[in-house]
Amino acid sequence: MTGFGRDYLAARTGFLYRGTAVWGVVVTILAAVGLVLASLIFQSIAGAVTSWLLYGTEPRDAMDFGKAFLIGLLPAGVAAAALAWWLAGRSPAERNERLGLHMPALGPLGWLVVILGFLAAMYAFIIAVTVLLGINPADYTPGPNGESPESGSAGLVKELMFSIANDPRLFMLVFPAVVIGAPVAEEIIFRGQMFAALANSRVGRGGASVITSALWALMHMSEPWLSIGLIFVMGLVLSWLLLRYGSLTLTMILHGVWNGVYSLLIFGGLANMP
Repeated sequence: MTGFGRDYLAARTGFLYRGTAVWGVVVTILAAVGLVLASLIFQSIAGAVTSWLLYGTEPRDAMDFGKAFLIGLLPAGVAAAALAWWLAGRSPAERNERLGLHMPALGPLGWLVVILGFLAAMYAFIIAVTVLLGINPADYTPGPNGESPESGSAGLVKELMFSIANDPRLFMLVFPAVVIGAPVAEEIIFRGQMFAALANSRVGRGGASVITSALWALMHMSEPWLSIGLIFVMGLVLSWLLLRYGSLTLTMILHGVWNGVYSLLIFGGLANMP
C-alpha cells in the first residue's frame, strides 16, 4: 500500500516487539526507582538554576519556583534518559536494540493514522468518561491565572501550565520541556527496560502493560484522581502501541505529541478537560 511503511503493514498481522531485559525483574525495578530518584535530583538542580536565572536569589512565590522546576524538565529528562540508555547495554547498538530505540518504518500515511488514531482514541475515552460519570470538566480546570477551581486542586502541573500560558516567553521555555524532556525520560524508564523485564517474566506482556502503566500513573500523584486514571489508560494504550510496532521511539513521539497538543490548547485558552 503506497504511503504505508513496512512496519505499519507488518504490524497488521502481529506484534513487532522484541525487547530484551538486561537484568531480572527485581533488579530492573530497583534500577527504575533509582532512575526516577535521579531524575528528580536532576530536575531539582535544573529548577534551582533556572529559578536563579529567572528570579535571582529568591523567587516571588512557590508558583514561580514551580515554573522554573517545569523548565528544568528538559535538561533533567535528557540526563535521566541518557543514564537509562547507558545502563541498558555495553554498546550503543546493543542499547538501542534492547530498548527498541529505532524509528519505525510507518510511511507518511502510517504516521498520520497512528498519531491521529492515538489522539482520537484518548479524547474519545475522556469524553466517554466525563459523560458516563457526569463529570464537569470545569471542576478540573484551573482559572486563567492558574488558580484552583472551586471544587479543589486541578493538579499542580496543570495549574502551573495555565499560569505559564499568560507569559509567552515562559511558555516557549516550558514547551520543549513537556514535549521532549518528560516523554523521553518517562518512556525510557517505564516502557524501556522495566517493560522488557516484566514482559519476559511470568506476568507476560499484558502484566507488563498494567504494572508499568500503574507505576507511571502513580508517579503523577500531584494530580487529581481522575487525571491519574486517565494517565493509567494512556499508559495501556502506549504499551499496546509499543508491542504492536516494537518501537520505544514511537511511544516517545506520541507522548510528546499529546503533551504538545494539550499545552497548545492551554496556551490558546481552549483547554477544558480533566
